[in-house]
Amino acid sequence: MLASRRTILSALLIIGSTSPSFASFDLMYIPTPSLDRITRYDPVNRVFLGGITAPNVTQVVYGGGQYGQAKINAGSNFRFDFFGGNGAGFAPHTVDSYDYINNQGIFSTGTGINIVDIANRSQTSLALAGASGVFRANILSNGNILALSSIGGNITGRIHTSAGALASTFNVLSSITLTRVSNALVTTNRGGNGVFSLVLLDSTNTYRHLKIQTTPGGTFAGMSSSNLTAFSTSTSVSLAPAHDGSYIVGGDSVNPGTLTRFLQYDDEGYGSQWNTWTENLVPTGVQSVYSIGMVLAPEPAMFAPMGLGLAALALRKRRIRG
Repeated sequence: MLASRRTILSALLIIGSTSPSFASFDLMYIPTPSLDRITRYDPVNRVFLGGITAPNVTQVVYGGGQYGQAKINAGSNFRFDFFGGNGAGFAPHTVDSYDYINNQGIFSTGTGINIVDIANRSQTSLALAGASGVFRANILSNGNILALSSIGGNITGRIHTSAGALASTFNVLSSITLTRVSNALVTTNRGGNGVFSLVLLDSTNTYRHLKIQTTPGGTFAGMSSSNLTAFSTSTSVSLAPAHDGSYIVGGDSVNPGTLTRFLQYDDEGYGSQWNTWTENLVPTGVQSVYSIGMVLAPEPAMFAPMGLGLAALALRKRRIRG
């Protein structure tokens, strides 16, 4: 008993005394409607670190700080206090992607984007010159906006300035009918280029991973597309950043009712898959807008719940050994 107390105390002291620069890791916030909670999960060490109560939650939009957004109870958006672990008022704005560079939500409107200030529950609308059919967009590191439009079965990429002026266009895919689209993610690869990525489900019921590279100056630099067979199309998928690449999360193709599958990509070029695994976490089913939250460098106020998670892990190990 004394040994177990020492183990738990040690875990809490490590978390409480370690600075963010040494304690940084990838921390996911996964909507888990089967448990009525937002599940905290460390994909590097593959441990669960507790959760936040959220009835029938199907979307989490969060990249750090006190406030994020969650969709609960069949579609109502709420601002969530991730430090206090509770809802903090109705949020009237829908978000389909998260801008991790500037910590703000993005929603594509067809002719432009809404930039959502989640903490203050407000948004700014930006028209994209000459645009129509815009279904996903996000902001690049230099402030330019990369938007994808679908018109007549053809997908076109559009790069706009931060003010919305059109800078360039490029062809993406032809003769494709979209049935579902993931969130759009922007990361930076090892060479300094931006990587805009998302997952499309087409009329052949095939998930397709689309990745577009952009230069540091915000211009088109190339594109890659590949099919994904690891996920069940009876579940939605979401992309999230990593310290050195990205993740894709969704229902496992073999056991979509009980297992969540994780794919991990590096930050070389477009990003190559180098790892995959599953967890016993019931996936979220098909959602019109689905995403998970991700914090890449935990903040001091987050150390307490992390410490409790590690303490629970230590206690569980002691019981198993006993």
